[in-house]
Amino acid sequence: MLSTKGPCTMPLILHNSDLPKCSGQDINRKKGVRNSCHPHGEVKWALRVWVIELMKFTLRSSPSYDPFLVQGRHYDKKYSTHNYYDTNPERRSLLGHISFGIPSLSTAEPFYTAIFAPLGITLVYKSTSSGSPNALGYGWGSREPFNLFETTNAAPHGKGTHLAFNAPSRKAVDEFYAAALENGGKGDGDPGVRKEIHGNYYACFVYDPFGHRLEAVFQDEVREEEEV
Repeated sequence: MLSTKGPCTMPLILHNSDLPKCSGQDINRKKGVRNSCHPHGEVKWALRVWVIELMKFTLRSSPSYDPFLVQGRHYDKKYSTHNYYDTNPERRSLLGHISFGIPSLSTAEPFYTAIFAPLGITLVYKSTSSGSPNALGYGWGSREPFNLFETTNAAPHGKGTHLAFNAPSRKAVDEFYAAALENGGKGDGDPGVRKEIHGNYYACFVYDPFGHRLEAVFQDEVREEEEV
């Protein structure tokens, strides 16, 4: 028997004496089983299998090998450490969007436009045409994660519920709070560090003109000279 070991520890079949013999008749034709007793068929089949296994081994040995990466996208599997929300190319988060019902679009627009400005968020959609609900959409670029719909029976969410927005800096949290108070909102917690949450949790709380409780928060560590 002539065989050796390659770098992947797989035997290299170099002679057809290493292979089982057949009776001269075609045998099992199921997928994945050799189906011919051609004099060279066994060797060709063995080499084909070896090449395929070598390719699989090379792929799995690559530092960039990811069994859950399909066409450039991650798909979370049971027991996998991959997380779709951190890895998807479109940066889609767990929440697709948030929608509030409000009784007055004319009151909501100046308030939300002002509080979102320090966060770099702008009005990206507005609908006041007949046949469709009056609505505002806030976001950036083609993204519109926050929406407001005008409806006569709108009501704020209940006690214990609020919506938090990530701010890009502590200064942005301060400006968010000031803009809310200047545009019909009500304060419910001055800007500052909430040490009961953690040492870098800098946040403020407000109510919008309709009673929805909102928060702006910055959680990154800041240098001493940057602290407010």
